[in-house]
Amino acid sequence: MSKKIITAEKLISSFLFILGSFNNGYALEQAGKSQTYDDITVSVASSFEQKRHHGYAEHRITIQNTSADQIHIVTLSAPKVSYSRGDGIRKLTKTIAITPASETTVSIFQPAANVEGRNLEVIIDNKKQKEDIELKFSNLDSVYYQFGRRFPDKMEDLPLCILLSQNVSYDSFKKNPLTLKLSQTTKHISAPETVKDWMYDFSSADSKIESWSDNWLAYTPYDGIVVTAEDMQSIPENVKSAILKYIRCGGSLLVLGKWEGVKQWQDTEENSDSLKLYYIDFGVCIISEISNVQSWQEQTWQQLNAIAWQQTGKELLRYRGIAAANDELQVVDTLAIPVRGLFILVFVFAIVIGPVNLLVLHRMKKRIWMLWTVPVIAILTSAAVFSYALYTEGLDSNSRTRSITILNQKSDTATTIGIDAFYCPLTPRGGLHYNNETELTPLGLETWQRGRARTIDWTNDQYLESGWIAGRVPAHFLLRKSRTDARSVNVITNNQNKLFAENYFGTNISSLWYADKDGRIYSAQNIAAGAKAELTLTQNTLPKENKNNTWRNAYSSNWTNAYDGIIEKPQEYLMPGTYIAVLNTSPFVEQSLAKIKKQNLESVVFGITEGPFDEGRSR
Repeated sequence: MSKKIITAEKLISSFLFILGSFNNGYALEQAGKSQTYDDITVSVASSFEQKRHHGYAEHRITIQNTSADQIHIVTLSAPKVSYSRGDGIRKLTKTIAITPASETTVSIFQPAANVEGRNLEVIIDNKKQKEDIELKFSNLDSVYYQFGRRFPDKMEDLPLCILLSQNVSYDSFKKNPLTLKLSQTTKHISAPETVKDWMYDFSSADSKIESWSDNWLAYTPYDGIVVTAEDMQSIPENVKSAILKYIRCGGSLLVLGKWEGVKQWQDTEENSDSLKLYYIDFGVCIISEISNVQSWQEQTWQQLNAIAWQQTGKELLRYRGIAAANDELQVVDTLAIPVRGLFILVFVFAIVIGPVNLLVLHRMKKRIWMLWTVPVIAILTSAAVFSYALYTEGLDSNSRTRSITILNQKSDTATTIGIDAFYCPLTPRGGLHYNNETELTPLGLETWQRGRARTIDWTNDQYLESGWIAGRVPAHFLLRKSRTDARSVNVITNNQNKLFAENYFGTNISSLWYADKDGRIYSAQNIAAGAKAELTLTQNTLPKENKNNTWRNAYSSNWTNAYDGIIEKPQEYLMPGTYIAVLNTSPFVEQSLAKIKKQNLESVVFGITEGPFDEGRSR
């Protein structure tokens, strides 16, 4: 019987999905990409069905106000019609106040979750407009969500998504020798034995690089970006800054031709085959002066694939269910239901409401009272169950954050990766607030058939409004971000050639290790905010095999295990003129959930000092 019910549910879900897809296609034929509503004209500037397995999809929308004297409040809401039945996004919104006789372009981002629905709804001055606008949504690849369910063992089958600028030959990359060789020798779940592009999904940009997005989130779906040296000469500074943030956060950039813009990273330069590698925080910039990729050897493609493209999304794609994510980073001790206590309560309830109640009323000759005694006993039992749950868990929300930050004091940039976890006995009202340049990857999403619909508002920040946290269910998010930050630890010497560390983090440092120019490692403990502590020479020294790709490898591994490894063996991660600080707070990650009583904050900071080696910043 149960199998029939499950089969029927799948058939109904499949029918609704097909019907929704049909309606979506019909709506796209009826709706245009631009609509005018009196003074306001709204048009979709950039929105396409890109293939992706991780990251944010960007929808750029242009709004024009032709009124000479009236400010309009415009709310963009997508999709207008949603038919999602599970772990997907039900609504993406953004509200803009647009001044008279002006035009603006705004971005709405879709995180790593599906949107099952159609089109964009426009609300002007709190009035919904009848005409909607065509808007295509970029959902996760069908191999990833096969028949509505994730398959953790199919992660290796996902092609790598690579963005090519318009000046890069699409055919040269699609027909690379590595793809040709594998296509002839490998059986694959979804590809024939002919020349195929399943290993790579190359996308040629739909606009010139001068028009690319100035928000790094737009590049997060890609495992690599390929441009030419000429592109890098003409690229606007705001677009270059966004791509640099993408690299710092674990992305990879391949530049074809001679480009002199990498001089600032020459101290991290490595040569691999015919490629020059420059490691920038968690990412890598690769220069190939041989711009004709058709002349590349197979070894060059293998190096590019292994060093750059495969590592970008490796940890982001590692599937973990809710229980597995909590086992990896515990935000609550156990997810087990208190069966024994609840069983005793239910057993007592059954005895009291049945035999005891009936026997007492029989002796009192008041059986008619069962009409009110039964509800009263049920209410008292419900109160007892609630009180028991309150006693065992309380009402306080729990959070745990574990992060790794690379703080480059030369450029005043802080790049952070980490995990944010929450557990609330009751569903919180306020939702989660993150910076609008923080990438979040929710863990534990399962299917479009089961789960919770979620909403996000992008008006002031990245506001995960509803559906992201449910009572008694842990919620885990991978996060990446890079921003300007002037906090620092300065290493100075006194007249007696002793080393001291000055703490300008604004929070206490529990442990600190520093490597000088000769590879000797010093340490200090418990440095208060704003205080100075002497560094003590340890017996550890830097290994001779320390390489610039250490932090790139940490990024592409399990981030929880990488955090533990940094603390256990800091000498394997340090380089001359750098330090590692362990904090019992997370100053580089915002507190996204309000009114948290129980917090467990852990962070490590890899700092690159401003001066050469053991010379700190002068103040």
